[in-house]
Amino acid sequence: MKAVIAAMLLLGTAACGGSANEPAGPAAKPEAKGGAQTEVVAELEEYSITLDRVEVPAGEVTFQLRNVGKVGHAFTVLRTDLPVDELPIDVQQLVDVTAPGMEIAGFEPVFDPGNHQTLTVPLKAGRYVLICNLGHYQRGERTAFTVT
Repeated sequence: MKAVIAAMLLLGTAACGGSANEPAGPAAKPEAKGGAQTEVVAELEEYSITLDRVEVPAGEVTFQLRNVGKVGHAFTVLRTDLPVDELPIDVQQLVDVTAPGMEIAGFEPVFDPGNHQTLTVPLKAGRYVLICNLGHYQRGERTAFTVT
């Protein structure tokens, strides 16, 4: 029994510790229950978004955003039923977030390489697309995300 408690404490310390400047790891985060917050690590680089999980329960979701690339990136959480690679593009060659069927659920403006940001948003059940809308969407900086 003591070994089980020690292992749980060790895992809890590892999940809560660390600083914003430590690299993101693929460690699984606990599911949110009873209004608890869920954390998702998102690494942005040229030209991809890598998540440590692609599905979370509805509720408050905290995205730990890490720019591991060589240029600035932004992060937009869009609620949409459109396929991840078929979002509408406007005349400026950016995703048209005001188009029908698109709803901005959260946004973090441009942050520089090596920097980290935290974005917490309440998310309802549904399909989402996470993008960098600096013209990087068309180059593949996008990913599907599901809230159950």
